Amino acid sequence: MAISTLFRNPLRKLTTQTPWSLEHPAVEGVARAASKLRSCTDAQLATKSRELRQRLKASERQALDEHIEAGGLAMEAVRRTTNKELFPTQRLAGLVLAHGMIAEMQTGEGKTLSGSLPIYYGALMGAGVHVMTTNPYLAERDAAI
Repeated sequence: MAISTLFRNPLRKLTTQTPWSLEHPAVEGVARAASKLRSCTDAQLATKSRELRQRLKASERQALDEHIEAGGLAMEAVRRTTNKELFPTQRLAGLVLAHGMIAEMQTGEGKTLSGSLPIYYGALMGAGVHVMTTNPYLAERDAAI
């Protein structure tokens, strides 16, 4: 597989038209999507995930709205399992990673929670997802969730 294929960004036009920053509409869009899901049961969330997976498989190109919806589902799952909310910086980092770009975060900014968005999106797309850390504490903590 060519490097250009491996790192191809299907949303390149969307990401270059609106610079990624905390003001990007998708950052707040993920929070709004997650808040709409709070009243759903776990079974309803699973159904929504299956429906989104089917839409993603059927479409040739993923839209930013689908990334926002996936981010909302991931954010709500994180809230239910860890009782933690994703901050705007974590949502931004997650969206950037889901678009195949690199995000740099300082110690303590929540890289682990940020990773939940691209991990979930990759799983929805049917891509293999591997999560690695060199931090034994985080590995044990997050494996227990």
